[in-house]
Amino acid sequence: MKCIIFVLLGFLCVEFAWGQKDIAVQRTREVVISNVDSTLYFDILHTKITKNVEEDKSYYWYSKRKLNANKGGYFGYLLHGDYNAFDKQGRLIEKGCFNEGVKDGKWIRWFSNGNVASVHYWDDGIIEQRIMKYSTGGVLLSMSEYKGGLKHGLSVKYSAQGHITEEVNYKKGLKHGAATYHLKEKPIRVKYNKGELTRRSQKKKKNESKQKERKGWFSGNKKKDKDASSHVISTSKQQKKNNVLLFWKKSSDKELEKREKQSGKKEKDNKETKTKKKKDKKESWWNRMKDSLGGNNPTKE
Repeated sequence: MKCIIFVLLGFLCVEFAWGQKDIAVQRTREVVISNVDSTLYFDILHTKITKNVEEDKSYYWYSKRKLNANKGGYFGYLLHGDYNAFDKQGRLIEKGCFNEGVKDGKWIRWFSNGNVASVHYWDDGIIEQRIMKYSTGGVLLSMSEYKGGLKHGLSVKYSAQGHITEEVNYKKGLKHGAATYHLKEKPIRVKYNKGELTRRSQKKKKNESKQKERKGWFSGNKKKDKDASSHVISTSKQQKKNNVLLFWKKSSDKELEKREKQSGKKEKDNKETKTKKKKDKKESWWNRMKDSLGGNNPTKE
């Protein structure tokens, strides 16, 4: 008799479990939305429910053949279950899961060439664990740790060639602790305290101050030498210019004096020539008269 009772109880438990599963399956229905550049397949709750929402969470809901999203609220049928998005050529571009309107679990996005674009981990509508982003060629570009929707832990960035360019620690969304920036010359190590830069490593700071002093000394001396040389060059140029001007001035003065002397001499010669001509003419006239009178001196009237 006891055996029969145990068998019946077991049968009832199995039936109850299957009934609950059927109810769970019937809670949702699949919806397909065709857009211009993509096609969406997702599940929604079969009936509208009322739930307490949180302001910092985004809720995804369906109404009138449209997928909507609002932060801190919703209106319509909440998404619940799998979500898949395909591009125009039928390639999978996004995959994830919803739990009563909010993202939950692992979400992946792909490029059109099939390479992973990003990986997000959600916990009931809040980013948890980490986010990873990749290039179209499949190279990891960044990886950040999260807690409670905020960066918390190590955040690393990479170049397109896969080299580390930045390593920063975060605490509750703020830079906190050691950070290293990998530059072309040398890495720079700094430290943050709740988002504010506190100090650089003492060795780095000392070396940088020495380099600045050396650079300032060399640049200062270089500038002084440059100024002195430029001053000498400008002075010599001016001196040359003055010498040329003085030479031309002296030359012009000498030329003018020479010309004046020549003109004065010429005038004097002309005057003397005229006087001589007059004298010669007078003498010749007197001699002729003398000869005509037979040697007697004529009386001047």
